[in-house]
Formats: sequence, structure tokens, C-alpha cells
Amino acid sequence: MYNLNDDLQEKKARVTNKQVINGYWSQKEYVGNLVIPSTITVDNEVYTVTNIDWECFTPSKNLTSVTIPSTVKSLAYGAFRDCTGLKSVTLPNTLESLEQFCFENCKRLGSITIPESVTTIDDACFSQCVSLTSIFMLPPTPPTTGSKVFLSVPLQTVYVVDENAKALYQAAAPWNQYRIVVMPTGIDNVQKDAPRITHLYDLSGKPLNGHQHGPVIVRYNDGSTHKVLLK
Repeated sequence: MYNLNDDLQEKKARVTNKQVINGYWSQKEYVGNLVIPSTITVDNEVYTVTNIDWECFTPSKNLTSVTIPSTVKSLAYGAFRDCTGLKSVTLPNTLESLEQFCFENCKRLGSITIPESVTTIDDACFSQCVSLTSIFMLPPTPPTTGSKVFLSVPLQTVYVVDENAKALYQAAAPWNQYRIVVMPTGIDNVQKDAPRITHLYDLSGKPLNGHQHGPVIVRYNDGSTHKVLLK
């Protein structure tokens, strides 16, 4: 569901799970694998999807994966809070901030890649993510973090892009509480472009669309597959 903003300069849409229909509140629960589009068309008008509402997906317990479009710059307060079935999240390379409690209590989320563009990870963002054991940090410098970001999280390894980033993360809380490893670990090579790539997948095997950054699995036109770090 979407809330629409008919701005004279730009028509915008916000993903939500709450709407008033015939005078009554209606709440949607999202299920399965969700790919949020960058635009939607309503009454022949094109709206750009720019925001995700606060607690938008709470508590969509049967939502298993989500892909966020590049038109979204921030994930709002508690956006995926209590999405206990969520296993895979694909964040855009334009994302700047993860607000408070964004992924709190996503019990099945085992790993996540944070795009290079992210500068803020707010309070308790991943608290109670009891399966989260690794996180891939593409920002070369540690983002600003709130308190209790990883409260009750069994995080073991933080993967970073290079030795300079490793030194910075080792010197900054809360990252210095965990093992900092330079990517790639089990990644075959680093590429700035790969014209022979035919398919892209995230590290859990979920298909990806469009240009990507970070650790991915690629399939080449000769049928081979490799883990690579795309820049």
C-alpha cells in the first residue's frame, strides 16, 4: 500500500501498511519475497517511491525477503520491527540512514550488507536479531551509531573493504567489540566492471537486478559462478 503526495514539483509515494478505507483503518501484512518498485502509476500519474513509513512492515511475520529501490534514502523508525521471518534484505547504494529499531527482532536475519552510502545507524537498529552473526560494512569509515545497536545480537564478524577501513573500525565503538575482517574472505576477485556477467545474486542466492556494489555471487556467460566484490 502507498500514501501519495501530489506535489506540484514531484509526485511522491510512501510505502505504508495503514490506510483509511471507507472511514476505517485498514492494515496490510506483507508476505513472501517483496521487491519495492522505484515508481508506481496511479490514474495514469507516475509517483516516485521515496519513503518507507514508520513501522511499515510491523509485524509482517511471513515476510521473507525485501529489496529496497534506489529512490529510498532512509529506512524509518521500526520499519521492519518484529519481521521475525525476514531472512534477506537488499539495500540500495543510495541509502543514507537506518533509523531507530529499524530491524529490531528480525530473528531470522543472519547477515546483511550495509551500502557505502550509509552514514547513520541509529539506536537499537539490529537489537534482538538473534541470528545475525556477520555484517558486511561497505562504508570505508564507520557510520555514526546510536546506542545498543547490536543489543542481544550474536554478531561475530564485521567485514570491511580494506586495511584502512579495518583500522578505523577497530578504533570505533561498537565495531571494536567484534572481529574485523577485510573482504574478501572466500571472494575470488575484485572487479570494477564485468561485461561477461549474465546474472547477479546476493550471498544467500537471491537474484539481484540492476547495478550493484559489494559482495555478490555472479554467473558468467560461460556458465561459471564466482563470489566477487563489485565496485
